[in-house]
Amino acid sequence: MELNQTSLSPGSTTFTRSTEISNYSLSFEFAKDGTVKYSTSTQEVSTQNDTHLGNGPVVNSSASPSTVTFTTTWTWGNGTETKEQLNIYGIGMFDVSIKKDALVLTRSTTSKESRNDSDGLGDYAYTEDRTESTTYNFAK
Repeated sequence: MELNQTSLSPGSTTFTRSTEISNYSLSFEFAKDGTVKYSTSTQEVSTQNDTHLGNGPVVNSSASPSTVTFTTTWTWGNGTETKEQLNIYGIGMFDVSIKKDALVLTRSTTSKESRNDSDGLGDYAYTEDRTESTTYNFAK
């Protein structure tokens, strides 16, 4: 997994960027009683901090894995007859595709934000358009 963050100062050509490379795993365990166990594990492998002047060194990490596990509920989102949508409480609503020995859950969200802001040096307009898509493939 690679995460990038670029910070631009309004009216400036300078920036900073941090890149983190991590190993990531995710598992779902669905139960017939309507519960699902959600588990993630993330272990940082390396980081790198860059600026407009050049790329910084890659720093290897010996960090221990960070794990999150919780149990929540799941329900069919549009009725048990069609099984086209699955709601996992606290995570989201997914479109469902069921095939022989396979389950595919997909979801896509789009958001837009715009505002006028000030950073102490002057006023500027901030805009952000974000689209996120997630697909989980499960096989027997």
